[in-house]
Amino acid sequence: MSKIKHIPTNEVHILKDSRTTACGFKITENPECWEKIGDNAKTTCSKNGCK
Repeated sequence: MSKIKHIPTNEVHILKDSRTTACGFKITENPECWEKIGDNAKTTCSKNGCK
């Protein structure tokens, strides 16, 4: 599973596809706020889909 970090909150999410996280955030709306990170990073988002 690919992981992506939301820079302002430092939360790590699961990347569902190239446009959204598993919990539903659209990463294309503010792409400067997202950073792709290693697949082995621990998921810190506790919302449905990511947890």
